[in-house]
Amino acid sequence: MQATPWWQVQPDVQYRWLPGGGAANPGQPGKRLGNELIMGLRSTMTF
Repeated sequence: MQATPWWQVQPDVQYRWLPGGGAANPGQPGKRLGNELIMGLRSTMTF
């Protein structure tokens, strides 16, 4: 999105299946790591 003539904003969304290749979850013994949704925002300013 071109918010102003000098500022751009871009969303970044990623979905990861089996991050870590199905490794064990250190916070919950006996379970494997689940899928993850990662959301971010990138901003660029030009002067």
